[in-house]
Amino acid sequence: MKSVIALVLLLFISSTHAATLYLTRHFEKGDGDDPSLTSQGQSRAEKLAVMLADKPISAIYATPYKRTQETVIPLSKATSVEITTYDPKKLKALARTLKKNNASAVIAGHSNTTPELIRYLGGPAFSISEQDYGTLFILEFVDGHTNVTLQRVPKQ
Repeated sequence: MKSVIALVLLLFISSTHAATLYLTRHFEKGDGDDPSLTSQGQSRAEKLAVMLADKPISAIYATPYKRTQETVIPLSKATSVEITTYDPKKLKALARTLKKNNASAVIAGHSNTTPELIRYLGGPAFSISEQDYGTLFILEFVDGHTNVTLQRVPKQ
């Protein structure tokens, strides 16, 4: 009987601490080869930090480009979680790492890489237009399924 209670308790604890992944495309950017965020993009990055500051984030990932790094810098400062740079050409490897770690994380990518990473994580097909900024894809893994919720990060 004790082993059954222990198993039920373990399952309850495991299900209440399931990993949540927060994926977004970088926010509004300037012009050029490796542009920084615009003032509107910086404002949105600050809003993202406020939205996620109380979440149990244990990892933050961004591609090596200024715009993705700047998208998560305010969150990194608010949570004291360092940004890990990932190669946007190695999304399958990142998906494996995220699944293996089973920890809540934020991932800043691009209009082409974010939807692809969502698919590698078991989510449905999405597309992000070049003018679409501020969509936060929230992935939760429940009973072998990837549930995706969309939320907007406000501009102001």
